[in-house]
Amino acid sequence: MKRSGKIFCAALMLLVFSTNLFAAGGSESGTDVDAPLKLTIMFDGITWTKASKDINGSDELKAWEELTNTELTYITPPHANFAEKVNLYFASGDMPDIVGSMDGTYLPQLVDSGNVMDITGYMEGPMGKEFFEKSNLEENDLAGYTLAGKVYGFPTLRALSDASTGFMLRKDWLNAVGMENPQTLEQYREVLNAFTFDDPDGNGKDDTYGITGRSNFSWMPDGFMGAFGLWGTPRDIVYEVENGKVSAQSTQEKYKDFLRYMRTLVSEDKVVVPNGLLNTSDQWKQDMFGQTAGMWWHSSTRIDEYFMTNMKKANPDWEAEGLELDFLIPPLGPDGHGGGMNQLRAPGCMIITTAAKEPEQAFQYLVNAYTDPVLLDFGKYGLEGTHHIIVDGKKALNPDAKLDERLHQVRGMVFLEGKYPVDDEIISFHWGERALEAYKSNSIYNTPYNGDFLGKPLLEEESTYADLGTTKLEYSMKIVLGTIDFESGWEDFQQALKDGGIEKVEAAYQRWYDEK
Repeated sequence: MKRSGKIFCAALMLLVFSTNLFAAGGSESGTDVDAPLKLTIMFDGITWTKASKDINGSDELKAWEELTNTELTYITPPHANFAEKVNLYFASGDMPDIVGSMDGTYLPQLVDSGNVMDITGYMEGPMGKEFFEKSNLEENDLAGYTLAGKVYGFPTLRALSDASTGFMLRKDWLNAVGMENPQTLEQYREVLNAFTFDDPDGNGKDDTYGITGRSNFSWMPDGFMGAFGLWGTPRDIVYEVENGKVSAQSTQEKYKDFLRYMRTLVSEDKVVVPNGLLNTSDQWKQDMFGQTAGMWWHSSTRIDEYFMTNMKKANPDWEAEGLELDFLIPPLGPDGHGGGMNQLRAPGCMIITTAAKEPEQAFQYLVNAYTDPVLLDFGKYGLEGTHHIIVDGKKALNPDAKLDERLHQVRGMVFLEGKYPVDDEIISFHWGERALEAYKSNSIYNTPYNGDFLGKPLLEEESTYADLGTTKLEYSMKIVLGTIDFESGWEDFQQALKDGGIEKVEAAYQRWYDEK
């Protein structure tokens, strides 16, 4: 063979090798680059279980495996006890290679078990650089999954970035009481009072309330927090940095102001459905579709696809009754700012466990899933005939597909948390033009998170610290429900946080921040 022919063959072999390395995550030390990469993946497959479908053996998975040269086995515990199942697997030692649907609150406990791979080297190496370059994330997006300077979580991308959540509102009730969509905290209070006391459904009975929530002070108070410059939920301890100083938001005046506002709504005005801070999911739905509450908190994408659809099912005469929903921006704070606090671009993560036989290849698989154009295209358009059709030689989302076939499962499967970076086409196709309009109008009022989002230091003897999140939730509930005096209750709350070691944790965060 001539020298030029040898060079051509060598180049061709290198191209084939590189292609297989991409698809299968093969290692240079491996001898059979064509062998599929075998991975076991555990994640919260709620989009599949809700549709009573099994990922394993599905046509979607077969297509994805062919594209990626993998053999994947999925474990999908029920959504309600996913965290519990993860802990059981870790305790048993029978762990999958990858666990998805995680957030930073799980990490310290799991890392402490010794079963989570430190992926700092991968993130700082060529694969990590490729991921950041192609996904448009920044290193600070890893902060929530960094402990003591080491990265343990591979970030998932947010499907709907920024202020994608807000308040659903009974627009027909608003019209009945002669009011406009509220924007400020005071306007929200006025509307909620009108919904509670001005007979918005016109039946002459005192049977309506302004707003409802769901379980453990969530799915409603969260919507008011951004107006006070707060992040997270009343169940989270959030540490932020202002002017180089670390402090917990729950010790600040702005959290006190938030509790005072919520106490006004719940205990003084009484515009929240009784037990609306403790509702089960079923009771929450009854409040909405049974026409008890005029407002609730959720994602803009669900306005028609879920809420109005179920409102019609629960109320067959909905058209004659004029039932209508609208989507509101979260309330603006007293300083004119606030609204929807920007959510993290990487709100969750996957972890590679120490049980993974080929962790480097597993990491490359995750990089590919979020950056390769071919795989991203599959995440957007799915299977021909089922999810998309060909129109004039181009892919178009299939308008005849059933709602549970419209790529929810595909995105949930291939990107583990369904955090595929969707565009306007997908929003309007899956959830409707009203959802797209609501999402766009809502994003105008985004407020950037105040301060750097911190990673987490590993504290010495961390298990000896009190559960500060539980302390925060307990006192927040007492204060808002009015079972304790506001001022003395706030003082007791702050003392309980100190007794639980919050100052030591703040000091650990401060040292970590100063050294980074």
